[in-house]
Amino acid sequence: MPLSPAHARPGRRGLRSSSHVLPATLQSACGRRRLPEALALKGRRVFGAALLLMAFGSGALAFDGTATIPIVAERAMPRPDYRQTATDPVLGIRFVRVTEPGRLLAPGVSCKRDYCRHRYSSTQAWNADQSLLAINNGCDGICFLDGRTYEPAFHRPMNEDCKWHPTDPALMICLSRHAIFTWAPRSNAKTIVYAPTDYANLQFGPYKGNPSRDGSHLVVVATSTAGALVAFAYDLSVRKKYPDINIGDLPGSHAYCGISPSAGTSSSAGLRMAG
Repeated sequence: MPLSPAHARPGRRGLRSSSHVLPATLQSACGRRRLPEALALKGRRVFGAALLLMAFGSGALAFDGTATIPIVAERAMPRPDYRQTATDPVLGIRFVRVTEPGRLLAPGVSCKRDYCRHRYSSTQAWNADQSLLAINNGCDGICFLDGRTYEPAFHRPMNEDCKWHPTDPALMICLSRHAIFTWAPRSNAKTIVYAPTDYANLQFGPYKGNPSRDGSHLVVVATSTAGALVAFAYDLSVRKKYPDINIGDLPGSHAYCGISPSAGTSSSAGLRMAG
């Protein structure tokens, strides 16, 4: 049951930001980091967090005050009614329950009784102007709700990996196993952008993939004709493919690939990979 903030505001899209880098220089940083590198990175993050906390306090160590931080206990509250604004009794935050398992959302399409929610926390649920909200899980395709009233709008039987375009509210960026395409859910119009014959099993991430902040770039994971698992950046605006990175040549294991938010404003494509 997705819960929506009562006054949602547009926010920054995509995954965590990183400076854009040339794909060739990325190879040593892809895959799962070796243990010494991971520990060093974790240490730098903790140190940076401590400095940030000190900047807001008296200069004491960042962890000195943790023993006095109050614990806020949750309070029981009745289940909110469907599409009615409710208020958290502890924090005072207003929210709306926007789905109800088993409820009819479109002719012949109902939310599953087990669950009915947006796709995942790292995937943007609203489109660029927040006029539509996508419910992927439990809806046999994608159910689209009015992004402000949360009233069911329409349903599409789409099972490919689609993410909202960050700046164009009418479009989603999608990958099938064989092509990159854009899709306009309202009209159901699809436009093939890139359909290679020398790659197969195209993946958007997989799952945790993200476009750049302006929607011009993304990273594709695919299998080459030689059978190698590769990743490459693609520029949707000029239909340009960047060179392959052979994931098998990198240390560690591969989980997913993403692109830095600033990639669309750079002449290079900033790839990021996580193990």
